[in-house]
Amino acid sequence: TQAQRLIRSYLISIADSDFERYFIYQLQDGGNNPYDKEQQWGLIRCWKDVETPYRAKQSYTAVAALNYLLDGFKYESHDSETDYERYCFKNSETSERLYAVYNKDEKAKTYTPDKAGDGYEIKIYDMVGNELKAGESIPINGNPKYVMYKKIQNPEEPVSSIAQKEKYGKITLSGHKDNEKQVQFIILKAGKTYDDFIGNP
Repeated sequence: TQAQRLIRSYLISIADSDFERYFIYQLQDGGNNPYDKEQQWGLIRCWKDVETPYRAKQSYTAVAALNYLLDGFKYESHDSETDYERYCFKNSETSERLYAVYNKDEKAKTYTPDKAGDGYEIKIYDMVGNELKAGESIPINGNPKYVMYKKIQNPEEPVSSIAQKEKYGKITLSGHKDNEKQVQFIILKAGKTYDDFIGNP
């Protein structure tokens, strides 16, 4: 398909040191005649004589997914194995890695990703960016899939909470009914009561 060829040609080109730029021709189809291949080069459909002008083709979503997933990553290496092509990208700031993998002969086969190291998890995405279930092995064919070794983010305490602790100490919540109509929640310093707050807010 057009989407598959665009992504694969980008990967092949970026692995060649002689290539400096990769240009896609063209954004919009030149027309709507399905029998004229010269009118089908675009990433979106032609605007005229169609029910949905500028409708995105699968090639558009595939290129968008490629740009999104590779943001912050730089090409590192290329492995050409018996059953598949694998292109490695690395994020130098996070040390995360991303592999674009596809089968050379387009037949359905199985790819077994390397295990994730400590502090990392595996995320799998299809050619158009849909996240897939990660397992010990994944089916691949001619459409590239992305295997990302993503750094596990530890939940951090909100900055506002940290600032409150520095100013007030341990934070607790105290409820108080006001004429049976509403409940107000007041942030109190450790050991303080609602009456203390009323007397000295």
